Amino acid sequence: MTLDDLRDSYKFELERKDKLSNSLTLPVGVLTIIGSLLGLLSKDFSFRDENLSWFFGVPIVVGAVLFAIAAVLIILAYYHYRYDYVPTPRDIREHEEKLRSYYEATLDGDKALAAQRATEYMATMISKLYEEAVYVNAKNNDTKSAYMHNASSFLIGSLAFVMLAVVPYTIDARAKGKEVYEVRVVNSQDLNKISTEVKQDGHSGTGQDGRPQAARARANSSSPISTRPREPADQRKLHPGAR
Repeated sequence: MTLDDLRDSYKFELERKDKLSNSLTLPVGVLTIIGSLLGLLSKDFSFRDENLSWFFGVPIVVGAVLFAIAAVLIILAYYHYRYDYVPTPRDIREHEEKLRSYYEATLDGDKALAAQRATEYMATMISKLYEEAVYVNAKNNDTKSAYMHNASSFLIGSLAFVMLAVVPYTIDARAKGKEVYEVRVVNSQDLNKISTEVKQDGHSGTGQDGRPQAARARANSSSPISTRPREPADQRKLHPGAR
């Protein structure tokens, strides 16, 4: 494999890396939608009918499990990947100059032979660097692609079970809409009577003397009453002169 082939493979894997990273946007969006549906359906379902609750609970639980697995796979497709990169042209040139100086010192100052040896060594080293980078990057991309493929499969399964749970959810929602509430009608005369009594109590605050009527009534009721016995009327008639 020539150096040009290795460079093309290296470039291809880097482009593949960018495409995989950009393609994660769609699964994350679908994951958000499914999570919102799971929360909404679970919150609004009444769980009153046992049979209907089973038809709702089983698919919603399975959908939630598949949703969680898909979320884990998407996270694994995002993080903990180390890509290899070849040195920059400046680093390569500086290293080649150091090799030339080394070979000149070891070959008794033969600059032409030193330059040839340095060029041959650098070509071999660069090929190895490209080969190693292509291997590491391709392995990372394959692993990331596998995680994304499995995550998409679990997302599709989760969405299918959530849609299945929508059927009993709709039935339950319609049943809640048909509930009959007991309404008691109070006689309008009783309402008018209660209203009048409330108004009278509200306007009976004080009397002419400035004292609250309720307090004045209590004061009158607690005033002392004479306990002196009254003389019988017939006795006064029999003894008109008696005092």
